Amino acid sequence: MLQNKNWQLFLIFWIANVVLSIAYKVYYYHTGNHLHYTWLPDMLFFVLVVLTVASKEYSLAFLGALLLLLFKAVGSWSIASYYPNKLDLYKDVIKTWMGYIYIFPLFLFLYKAGDKSSIEIPKYIKHAFVIIAGAIVLSVFVGLIFPVHIFYTYPNPSRFGISGVLYPSSYVSYFYMISIVSTYLLHKRIPSKKVYTILLYTLSLAAIFSGTKSIYLFLLVFYTLFVVDNQYYKKKWLWALVGFVSLGLVVIRHKLASVFHVLVELYRKEDFITFALSYRNIYAESTWLFVQENWTWKNYLIGGLDNVNQLTEMAFVDLFLNFGILGIGLFLFLYYWLIIRHLKWSYIFLAMTISIVLIIAIGGNFFDRISHTHWLVLLFLLQSKARV
Repeated sequence: MLQNKNWQLFLIFWIANVVLSIAYKVYYYHTGNHLHYTWLPDMLFFVLVVLTVASKEYSLAFLGALLLLLFKAVGSWSIASYYPNKLDLYKDVIKTWMGYIYIFPLFLFLYKAGDKSSIEIPKYIKHAFVIIAGAIVLSVFVGLIFPVHIFYTYPNPSRFGISGVLYPSSYVSYFYMISIVSTYLLHKRIPSKKVYTILLYTLSLAAIFSGTKSIYLFLLVFYTLFVVDNQYYKKKWLWALVGFVSLGLVVIRHKLASVFHVLVELYRKEDFITFALSYRNIYAESTWLFVQENWTWKNYLIGGLDNVNQLTEMAFVDLFLNFGILGIGLFLFLYYWLIIRHLKWSYIFLAMTISIVLIIAIGGNFFDRISHTHWLVLLFLLQSKARV
């Protein structure tokens, strides 16, 4: 009964998060302003989850999470005088900290619920996964048919990308990475369920239209591993398909260059690193200059970052800037202790995980975004070990 209530709460706040994310995109694309207070349900759920999982068993973990909050608060306060705007205690400190640690209590909330020694995601959660992911895919196809601005990946309509109701572009990429891997695991576990096979390929097709470089890199890696895992490389039809697709890309290369003209112009104008990182290296240089000029040795230990002005949008770099050397070590330890050690690591899952980690290292916010945490915790639970 307890386990079922936990899952029901999770489903309610997951749906709320998705709906409010859609509302945020609609409001932002129409007004150019941010929709405030969409974080309230996430904060409420966070408090409920923390109160539920609080126990002596995890007292050290909670102490570690509070230390990260202390690092963030002291670090931000120490550099606050160097910025023209007053330090926003909630947005720059509490919200950022909550985003980073949200995954920890949420995973335990679902992993430790109930009395069973095994983890089984309820059928209605799997159904919800298919419905929500399917609805997002449908919104992409609607965006292809009806070129309405709200369905674009980027506010700038000159850059190609159709993401349906998903926003921002980093969330678009992470949604596809996490949902495609999750769907593949469900497909392997229940091959008789054709709905997972259909969802896998429709998600992959929709991802192609997203326009983000990171998702193209992921799809290349994923389907290479997909072919190896299923031994399709032994099939003649695969090589015929590869040849056909390669020939098709050559034939339409000029059309592709026209569609992706913003990326083509960026590649011609800048060096490869700037093109690959979408100017994140330029932002990082500016941030690093600030660090050299204003950080003390204490900041190198606990961090000190204005999240409004100085995010590099490279996951591990921003992790260091927010929490310093001590904080990044503590955060990664908590990730291992609370989540990673509870997972089963097949070679295919390990390879997919490594590819995602490499991508998040150079592209977009990851650790501090609650919007994809619900999807991520489902992926982890699909690979979780039986409880002992």
